[in-house]
Amino acid sequence: MNALKTLVVLTLVAASFSGCTSTRICNSDGGIEIMVDEKGKTDIRIDDVCFRDWLAVEDIATPRRNSGGILTSTVSIRNTLTDKNDYYRMDKFKVQYKATWFDANGMDVTPDLSLWMPIDMGGGDSVQIKLAAPTKRATRFVLRIKHVR
Repeated sequence: MNALKTLVVLTLVAASFSGCTSTRICNSDGGIEIMVDEKGKTDIRIDDVCFRDWLAVEDIATPRRNSGGILTSTVSIRNTLTDKNDYYRMDKFKVQYKATWFDANGMDVTPDLSLWMPIDMGGGDSVQIKLAAPTKRATRFVLRIKHVR
């Protein structure tokens, strides 16, 4: 009988540790990285398993040059969490985004100008992030989006 009790206790302990691992992943500093060049070639990387379930990239407008020669684009994102009754998930959260612009040689044209901008997102909310390059030399951008704790 002692062996059965020991097995039950070990199973409960192992289950509690697996829950902690999941929580640690959800609270990581990861997020989404969206790379877009002026021809519209896009690469999206998500390096946080839970963030993948929280946020969807709905649309990325093909970058265009405005009348002043500045590259512009819009990225639409949506909070996919809508179930307020799920104890382990939240339907409202904050994210930050930052755009970094590069020239044709891959050099950052805004090394000191990129700032993290906050967004509050309620359950099911969609947000359009409007981007404009700081200089005519920009040919592509990387948009980083991360969860704010």
